[in-house]
Amino acid sequence: MSAGDRHTCAIREDGAIECWGRNDDGRADAPAGSFTAVSAGDRHTCAIRESGAIVCWGENDRAQATPPSGSFSAVSAGYGYTCGLRETGVIDCWGNNYDGESRPPAGRFTALSAGYEHTCGLRESGTIVCWGDDYAGKADAPAGSDFIAVSAGKEHSCAIRESGAIVCWGDNSYGRLDGIPTRGRFTAVSAGSYHTCAIRDDGTIGCWGDNSGGRLDGIPTGGRFTALSAGEDHGCAIHESGAIECWGDDYWGAQVAPAGSFTAVSAGEGHTCAIRESGAIECWGWNGLGQGNPKRAFYSAVSAGEEHTCGLRDGAIECWGGYKGADTSPIIIASR
Repeated sequence: MSAGDRHTCAIREDGAIECWGRNDDGRADAPAGSFTAVSAGDRHTCAIRESGAIVCWGENDRAQATPPSGSFSAVSAGYGYTCGLRETGVIDCWGNNYDGESRPPAGRFTALSAGYEHTCGLRESGTIVCWGDDYAGKADAPAGSDFIAVSAGKEHSCAIRESGAIVCWGDNSYGRLDGIPTRGRFTAVSAGSYHTCAIRDDGTIGCWGDNSGGRLDGIPTGGRFTALSAGEDHGCAIHESGAIECWGDDYWGAQVAPAGSFTAVSAGEGHTCAIRESGAIECWGWNGLGQGNPKRAFYSAVSAGEEHTCGLRDGAIECWGGYKGADTSPIIIASR
């Protein structure tokens, strides 16, 4: 499942794509056929057929929905442009090229991460290369051939070395590059708009960057955590015991996690939802648009957005909340 700008698309078990939400420029008019991957961008969507070919639909004013021919293993639809990873390891991009975001470098890659008007790729050699908008040096990747992961944020980027150390570059406004943890080895990193969070191999959490709204206040410092989700101004994590701990802005009660044992958590803008071991979903925080009112059923996955939430139940996707149904009308998409 992939959520774009006020529209969402998902692949059924039989490979068919279903989209819902706003349909400006036909962004939710998925073609027929069987697909293996889908990515919803700003106002367009792209997907990979079983043959490896990419097909796109929706807004195409910058040719962002006009993919090249060939076989691809991954695709990422961004803001007016799209990048795909060919099975050969070569990256192709198309669409808006105002900042060079559609001119990827030559070579073979294993992963890519599209940020805001810039993209970073991890080469097979372990080196990182970035392209596109280079405001504040966010596309100036550090030297080295020992990287295992990369994440491109809004105006900065971060990566993990084989040693488990994190390195970040780009705009340091709001402290994006300040206070990068040096203790321990990290296994995952996520660069957001103004802050970054990462998980160490011992299960502890490290976050740094902008603390507006208190989004960095009260980050758990003890125990082992198995999952982490950073929302707009708050974050939540699951302790190895199954208990949830939250931190950051508590204006809407986002920190008041329910008691019990949970297996998954997702923090949205002002609300959070989590799945109990029984499969039931619990939500807390802002509920002005019904985003905190799940059905009393059993779910295997949950994702909290800005003003809506979606859950996976028995192979079907159910969504609730959203402004006048713009993000998602209450909907059930059943698997066939």
